[in-house]
Amino acid sequence: MCLVESDTRAHYAALSYRWNVDPESILRTVEKNLIRLLYPGELGRRMEQIPQTVQDAIEVTRKLGLTYLWVDALCILQDEGEVKQFSFEHGLSHHPYSKRIQIQAMGEIYSQADVTLVARDGESARSGLPGVRPWTRPLRCVQLDVDTAISAELFESKIHRQSSWRSRGWTYQEGALSKRLIYF
Repeated sequence: MCLVESDTRAHYAALSYRWNVDPESILRTVEKNLIRLLYPGELGRRMEQIPQTVQDAIEVTRKLGLTYLWVDALCILQDEGEVKQFSFEHGLSHHPYSKRIQIQAMGEIYSQADVTLVARDGESARSGLPGVRPWTRPLRCVQLDVDTAISAELFESKIHRQSSWRSRGWTYQEGALSKRLIYF
């Protein structure tokens, strides 16, 4: 596994999740490690630095038969100040991985993804995707008496409205722009 620059025709999944962790505590792409992360196998060698939600998303992407996964922490260069210096030194008006360029392309990134994997209940990037690893899906119990029925759609809708994922503007945008969502 490594970072690759792909054309727009590639089939890929995108991940929508909340970081909610110290950015320095997880693997993210910065100018200092960008070239290294392009080496084949480099991400695999750094799995202990990759948060559980991203690790689980990699697994789901493989199981869906997709080759690529777009993750903001890895696909957007996170240290913008150094990006500007790099671009200037190399005669570029902008760096292709820069936050400014990637944020402007968010609509395209999520709308062109084959599927968006949503970490709906995850409080942070370390939470993982429930159900991907054994024993990671919490049981949700609804007590009903014999004469009571509940619509699964309404029940799911209430859970969805209460999720921490919906509390952020970025994740709302990612969900709204995606053509297909899988909630975890």
